[in-house]
Amino acid sequence: MAQYNAKVVVTSRSQHFLSDRQVPMALAQRAALIQGHRLTKLSPFTKEQIHR
Repeated sequence: MAQYNAKVVVTSRSQHFLSDRQVPMALAQRAALIQGHRLTKLSPFTKEQIHR
């Protein structure tokens, strides 16, 4: 169990979900009960970003 100022990051590959709508239903149901939780989606890297 995380305490105090701990940060917990949960990740998953997008291909494991049928739609973006399914992500919060699967991953954030319990997190929604935690004050200050955030759910975000990373965009794919561009070829330039990968090269850097």
